[in-house]
Amino acid sequence: MASTQNLFCRTFARSLSSLRCNPRANVSHIQQNLHAIHLNGLIQQTRQLSGLSIFTNTFRASTPAPIVSTPRVALSSILQFARTGIRNATHRDYHGSGSSYGRSPNRGPRFPWIESIPNSVIFYGIIGLNVGVFLTWQAATATWQQTGDTSLIRFLRDNFVVEMRNISSGRIWTLVTSCFSHRDFSHALFNGLTFFFMAPAVMQMLGKTRFLGLYFIGGILSGLTSLSWNDLVKHHPIASHGASGAIYAIAAYFACALPRATFLIFFVIPCPAWVFLPGILIYDGYRSISNKNTTTDTAGHVGGLLAGIAYFAARRFGIFL
Repeated sequence: MASTQNLFCRTFARSLSSLRCNPRANVSHIQQNLHAIHLNGLIQQTRQLSGLSIFTNTFRASTPAPIVSTPRVALSSILQFARTGIRNATHRDYHGSGSSYGRSPNRGPRFPWIESIPNSVIFYGIIGLNVGVFLTWQAATATWQQTGDTSLIRFLRDNFVVEMRNISSGRIWTLVTSCFSHRDFSHALFNGLTFFFMAPAVMQMLGKTRFLGLYFIGGILSGLTSLSWNDLVKHHPIASHGASGAIYAIAAYFACALPRATFLIFFVIPCPAWVFLPGILIYDGYRSISNKNTTTDTAGHVGGLLAGIAYFAARRFGIFL
């Protein structure tokens, strides 16, 4: 840079002296010299930036990929896609976090106090509630095994589990509270990982209010489907709990909104979203009909998937919300 400045000074002084002798003939000569100096400086700066770019690319390439990832459609890419005008042009259901069909675009969100909450608070808040109820189940089990006291287990069974006994007793809130209830570690872990990787993108698409609506609608319809199918159709009453229905609704909405995204089945097998969604729907539907001894509430899974598909269709065609 110093040599460029010295060259500029010498050339500029020489041009001024020649300009005194023949001002008209040397104006173009001065412009050419200045242009050459500017071009030389740009070349040197480009070389410096090229070296920095090579270093940056080398550093990024050496960064290991996450153990559980979504190939082809990374989470950051999904979030970026959800923010772009391309998605606005191809999906009618997204017009910012506070808009809805049939409403004036100047009215803003229906629940502005929810939209003012940071995404991370809602995201980690849901995870925290699930973890808190899970730990309560563990404490209740330990208390029962060590002391024989079943009061805490009975409380959780009455207030965090969906079964016809609770609904008949008026405890309809269990349709909501069961969406945060896990007793088995593997169940909680799998649901937590699925929520962790899919919820941020769907929240970015819908906004916080509608994301919470999708979560609770998926969980409630999952519980109602489980009760209707197992108790009224199969006459095989079961008690179920877990966030699977709500998370399946989120996964179904994700697949409908981004059908070319890649799902990792069991975090290993890649599968396009447009194949995964009907595949898992058929699989759980078949298990609901054929398997009577399963410990998995597959009917609830079907209810959650259908809730997510219906929510997307309603948003897509402007039926409600």
